[in-house]
Amino acid sequence: MFGAHGIYCGDNFFGILDEGRLFFKTDAKSQADYTSRGMGPFTYGMKGKTMTMAYHEVPPDVLESAPELVAWAQRAIQVAVAAKPKKKSR
Repeated sequence: MFGAHGIYCGDNFFGILDEGRLFFKTDAKSQADYTSRGMGPFTYGMKGKTMTMAYHEVPPDVLESAPELVAWAQRAIQVAVAAKPKKKSR
């Protein structure tokens, strides 16, 4: 997938592992926590264009703290769940 590996919780795609870098799903609110720490979005090349996805690299200090990493992952899962299209009831 985009030359990287997807990370799922059930059927919720919330993370990307690419060349040793971890990215979590973000929304407008959570993105600020990443960008304020200088962490950029996940990008990949496609047909000569650079594509950007709503996933941001996890800061190194978060990676070094298991409890904090779990909290950030849980928030990314919540963002992924909220971003999924709602199924129409019949």
